[in-house]
Amino acid sequence: MHIYFMSIFSAQGSSVYTNPPFFGDYGAYLAVDGYLSPGNSGFYHSNLQSYPWLKIQLRNGDNSDFEPKEIVRVEIFQRCDANELYHSTNFEIKYSEDVTDPPGKAVIPTPRLVGGKYCATTRQVFFTGGTKFVVVCRPKTAPAQEIFIGKTTMHSHGNGWSGFNGNQWNSYTGNAPAQNSAWPVAFLMINEVTLY
Repeated sequence: MHIYFMSIFSAQGSSVYTNPPFFGDYGAYLAVDGYLSPGNSGFYHSNLQSYPWLKIQLRNGDNSDFEPKEIVRVEIFQRCDANELYHSTNFEIKYSEDVTDPPGKAVIPTPRLVGGKYCATTRQVFFTGGTKFVVVCRPKTAPAQEIFIGKTTMHSHGNGWSGFNGNQWNSYTGNAPAQNSAWPVAFLMINEVTLY
């Protein structure tokens, strides 16, 4: 992970994609390893679920304790080969100043993120894989111990996302993927996160 201060990062996801026969490495740590994966593995990928999220903890160099930092912006690199193409998708970025704070002050996934403080919310539309988007924290965060990135748009948004069973992005196979279903779930796929 590229960042303007020297820290190490611990990442945890709401789930990890494990659906045979589609095997790959999709652990949360891959979103903070400093590398962009060009293929169909090597990035964070959740299972289908309601309100998937990624948590990044800011730790000091020996990982013995938190090293809170002010965050001005968050850059999120998407999966390179596909990811929510042509759909409007909402995200929220929240943070905890102290993970030991009483309920309401630390971010708690339930499954949607509650508590903590907002860095920002954003709506994005992706027309190609490998898209990067930047979220500016307004105002910058107070010194944060952890950052959460949550996806709030479910595939059941409205009457189900348009293009289900006939979308142009899958005309080569004739099969619509799960992200074009009408289920109240979603994937979260993040190739890399950069904090500034």
